[in-house]
Amino acid sequence: MSILFSLSQSFLSWRNHCLSMLGIATALLIASPANSWDQLGHEQSAGLVFDQLTAQEQHYWSDVLRHHPRFEQDFLTAMPNDIAGSDQRAQQRWLFARAGYWPDIARGLPDAARREFNRPDWHWIDGRWVRPDVPRQGNVYLDMPAMSDINGPSDREIRHQRLSDNVLTSLITAAAQLEQALDQASHDERADMAVTLTWFLHLGADIHQPLHAGALYNHTHLPEGDRGGNLVQLSSRSNLHSRWDQALRGSSEQQLLSTFEELDSEDIGESFTPGTWLKESRDYLHADVYSDAIKAQILATPAHADDVKVEVDETYLSRMQSIALQRIALSAARLAQALKAMPEE
Repeated sequence: MSILFSLSQSFLSWRNHCLSMLGIATALLIASPANSWDQLGHEQSAGLVFDQLTAQEQHYWSDVLRHHPRFEQDFLTAMPNDIAGSDQRAQQRWLFARAGYWPDIARGLPDAARREFNRPDWHWIDGRWVRPDVPRQGNVYLDMPAMSDINGPSDREIRHQRLSDNVLTSLITAAAQLEQALDQASHDERADMAVTLTWFLHLGADIHQPLHAGALYNHTHLPEGDRGGNLVQLSSRSNLHSRWDQALRGSSEQQLLSTFEELDSEDIGESFTPGTWLKESRDYLHADVYSDAIKAQILATPAHADDVKVEVDETYLSRMQSIALQRIALSAARLAQALKAMPEE
């Protein structure tokens, strides 16, 4: 695993030309609303994963990313000039961070590319979906009976059948595909491997976002659920889901690094157990995201109101930021551990 990665001067010239065409900006402008940790959260998670890899591992995974079918359009053209003019490691780290965000970029690609790469159902999971290691529903029910649980397959069944219909099954499948590609030492499938790596990094962060783990139901206003907070409006013209997606805004990299450094082995765990990570997100969903104050406001919403609006105070926002820092730090530690445990070529 010692393949060197570099950017030639001709490639950089090509990148600058494409930047002037604003191709990547157009793609981002037509992207759908936030549906996971925002760009900052995903890039910081993936950047921390990169930092935990050895130099050899960094070179290897950077070389894999070079084979991404949209590497030129979605990676090189977006690289800032200061990074493009920096050293190799800075370029590799930036590209790796970009990889963690790329599945959200895929939402706004031109039609043909979007159909090929965008997988909207992979980012979240139905809150009724349970199994032995995820025994708690992700849904919160107000003034209505709980819907029946959906029994989910085991990790073994997911890996064998390659199930990819929600954030948990897709993450387990991505990990299995990366392991298989490494074990077989195939260089002919690097494009698929690169795309899988982006999803592995992205979904590993998404499963740590509580509002990807369930929803709130209310008989009067939200009988079919709030779509993970997307239908609960805030006075800031945002909604509960997007506010959690943006939870790291206003925090510093040093705050995230400090949170990361405070993690211990018990927090991280000893193996790749995304079911445990999902259960943690659901615990936060019940205890903190849908706080007693928010639930009371939803129940007090007049029957004739067109939508559900709530207010959140500074105490709520501070707790939200603290949870987000810990969840993103945990996602980085756990994903790096999983990558390092995979068999080397």
